[in-house]
Amino acid sequence: MSLNRASQALEGFRRHIAGYNPPLVKQLTISMGFENLTICDHSLSVLGHVDKALYYAKENVRNCVYHYQELITLGKLSVIVDDSTS
Repeated sequence: MSLNRASQALEGFRRHIAGYNPPLVKQLTISMGFENLTICDHSLSVLGHVDKALYYAKENVRNCVYHYQELITLGKLSVIVDDSTS
């Protein structure tokens, strides 16, 4: 799946959740972070990237979707250096 399609799918899911009005809850929202995954990636590194993107979303905007590499490119996050995988 392309990055653009993944982003669109996650944004569609976010909008779907935001449009749902459950009983007893004033507003329901979701923040998400995501990252590319290749066969060479270490799972803990990818989870760390997703976690950073998620917490950026929760701390800065809320109710949004962020891609880790895009946040790095924009200078919003710094690169995680993980020496435990070598």
